[in-house]
Amino acid sequence: MNYKNLETSTRWSWFISRLILLLILGGILIGIKISLGKIIPDFNWLINLIVIVSLVLLSLNALIYPFFEYKQWKYMITEDKIEIVHGLFFVTTTIIPILRIQHVSISQGPINKLFNLNNITINTAGGAHNITGLTLEDANKISEYLNARIISKVKNKLATTEAKGV
Repeated sequence: MNYKNLETSTRWSWFISRLILLLILGGILIGIKISLGKIIPDFNWLINLIVIVSLVLLSLNALIYPFFEYKQWKYMITEDKIEIVHGLFFVTTTIIPILRIQHVSISQGPINKLFNLNNITINTAGGAHNITGLTLEDANKISEYLNARIISKVKNKLATTEAKGV
């Protein structure tokens, strides 16, 4: 089976989310800069430098990073595992054995709702793993497939255990 990419509108969802974060944190940083500038005027240059560097990094995170990150995000679902690959500078590959899945949920935030995108959260004893940026149809197909695989694996394991007389 081949890796699948996320929906293309995912990058715009990430862009808008990060733009909102930029505006909120930018406002807070400017407020802190103004307050600290009045309290400690001798260090105004340092405060300005910190605020400018922070705003530049936040801007890069909002304006550029989502488009590069999108190219790195992919997932693959096989008979016995789910593989999720993401990250730009530090690429992370997560492999989730289907037998370890406890439950699967589908969610949709307000920004994803604008783009008709959904997230699947796959919960195991070790934590929760997300596949983001899916259409509702794809999310439902994946959820149903995983649930069917889990039920099948559990039935096979029970049958094997009973056959051994345990």
